Amino acid sequence: VDDHPTNLTLLRAQLEAEGHTVFDAANGVEGLAVLESRKIDFIISDILMPVMDGYRFKEYSDRLVSKLEEKNVELTRAVSQLTLQSTALETAADAVLITDAEGVILWVNPAFATWVRRPQDQIYGKTPSEVMPPDVNAFLRPIIKRAQEGENVEYERVGASADGKRRWMHGRIAPDLDATGNVRGLYCTE
Repeated sequence: VDDHPTNLTLLRAQLEAEGHTVFDAANGVEGLAVLESRKIDFIISDILMPVMDGYRFKEYSDRLVSKLEEKNVELTRAVSQLTLQSTALETAADAVLITDAEGVILWVNPAFATWVRRPQDQIYGKTPSEVMPPDVNAFLRPIIKRAQEGENVEYERVGASADGKRRWMHGRIAPDLDATGNVRGLYCTE
């Protein structure tokens, strides 16, 4: 919020270069209108402005403080949830694999790395066919194809666990779909 267009232009350029979406206003009244109509994470405001100065803008925007406090609580909950989910994925006994739409591995948990007998950093950037045994690839290839076409797929097979013992394995491959239904990647567990 600033009544000098040059200041607004400079702030916009700097903030957008940092990846922020910017809404500007020439005075406090316009700033309040933006607050009413947009979801705002933070405000930079001048003090001396026509119509409504920065001091009055602050008084009227006390509800903003409440909104920001609510957002902070929301973000804290989201971070806690993500930490919990991350810990669950990292410590899961089942092998977990995440790929992009082309099948390139973005992430695996330690159980997957143990199963294929490779360090995690040697798995990222490869495709499942490059890191899994040939017999598993032959079995999974048509299943992965179905998932890449948008289908949730479950399967069972006899396979070797990390210790080499043969056992029944249950797997699931779910596509990660964007808002329009296009596959962005796959989530795989076994």
